[in-house]
Amino acid sequence: MKFEGAGITAAHQHRFENTVATQHRHVVGKQQRCVRVEDRAVECYKNSIHHGPTVGHGSPARGGKEQGERDRRPGVVPACRTAQFATAIRRHIHAPNHRHQTGLPQVGLVVLNGPSSRARHSHRVVGVSVVVAPSPLLSVPGAVAGAVGSPDAAVAWHYGDPFGEQRAAAQRVAIVDRSHRFVLSITGAERLTWLHTISSQHVANLGDRQSAENLDLDLQGRILHHFVLTELDGTVWIDTEADRGPALLDFLTKMVFWADAEPAAAEYAVLSLLGPRVTELTATLGIDELPPVYAVVPVPGGGFLRRMPWPTSDSFDLVIPRAELGSWWAKLTAAGAEPAGMWAFEALRVAAVRPRVGLDTDERTIPHEARWIGGPAEYGAVHLDKGCYRGQETVARVHNLGKPPRHLLLLHLDGSADERPVTGDDVLAGGRAVGRLGTVIDHFEFGPIALALIKRTVPADTALTAGPAAAAIDPDSVPADDAPQAGRAAVDRLRGR
Repeated sequence: MKFEGAGITAAHQHRFENTVATQHRHVVGKQQRCVRVEDRAVECYKNSIHHGPTVGHGSPARGGKEQGERDRRPGVVPACRTAQFATAIRRHIHAPNHRHQTGLPQVGLVVLNGPSSRARHSHRVVGVSVVVAPSPLLSVPGAVAGAVGSPDAAVAWHYGDPFGEQRAAAQRVAIVDRSHRFVLSITGAERLTWLHTISSQHVANLGDRQSAENLDLDLQGRILHHFVLTELDGTVWIDTEADRGPALLDFLTKMVFWADAEPAAAEYAVLSLLGPRVTELTATLGIDELPPVYAVVPVPGGGFLRRMPWPTSDSFDLVIPRAELGSWWAKLTAAGAEPAGMWAFEALRVAAVRPRVGLDTDERTIPHEARWIGGPAEYGAVHLDKGCYRGQETVARVHNLGKPPRHLLLLHLDGSADERPVTGDDVLAGGRAVGRLGTVIDHFEFGPIALALIKRTVPADTALTAGPAAAAIDPDSVPADDAPQAGRAAVDRLRGR
């Protein structure tokens, strides 16, 4: 790859090619609308060659007005432009004909639709569509794939008896194909301390065979990614939503700098086991006993079994080599696990009021709204007693001085309506929008239910509508919101109140 122009020497060419080589982590698709971004990035790089590598920040937190003025002087390259350059390099070298060099068979293509520079700089997922290869388990008799365009299109939505499958997951034992989740690994001696500094959970001292939930936030504290991480034998394993995995891997890769940490895509897949009779599968799993919540046990042939606190109290994720997906499915179903689709998993998740990024969150959602505050002991994803990370200011301010503008609540929907509302519909009270609808699902006991982000000031007994259906808030899902806040109490004491 060559660039010509005044001042572009052989040394600069080598520097550019070395940058390309070190940034080759994962593949994205390239569209015409990205060309302008690439051109600007090359100009940015040329500017850094001509005027030196100095990078100014110019944010109020790093020098304020004086620093911002210094950024505008000749010879200083703003940080946002260097970020654009790194992003564009990855876009340029990862053309579609390189797709199969990445070890990501579950991800076919990432299409970037030209997000704004602000969105790129904050790593917000904007206009991204990920095509996931269909699971081989869709060949299981009775399997019906998820709707085209849905987050679960690559796996079975049900196997012909949706409510029976939910009942099996709640009362017996069911196995769910969640192999469309994106799995990556992080190796290196500093993997935990490094991850601790760039994410919301306290993981610096995470023990071997332990897990936690974690978030990646933007500068305003808004949720970008939710992921589950597991420390096992010197490697951190992460699984997250399929459509957000490449962006998360990209972010982690760019944040390594000089840390001894190496994030990479992993050829692993997730199967979930749900129900009180999972205890009957220990022999088939090759383990002596089931682990406690967030703990893991290795399984024969590679991989591990991890206990999760949701969607039910008897929930386990089996993270295994992707090549072994079929054999594990066959062994577990032969031992009594009943096939259940994502419909069953999602219905139980919604009933448990557990959010899913992209469905139950929007571009404004902060952790307090989505019930992700707390360490592993609280089944949360945001530890309140850890050091600095991106978005921490918002988390601390809301926790100590304010209240979240919205709450994630469970809604019961009127099943007699001719049509069902859909994710993203406004929730109305008296014709006024008071919330956003998330996942909509039919539950085997509760009927049609949904998650929704509802304004905190809306009383639980308010008559609501969601799309064409009447809706009612489940009062048991309303969080306690009257606890005194430490920061506010301190301010009141100082003011003599």
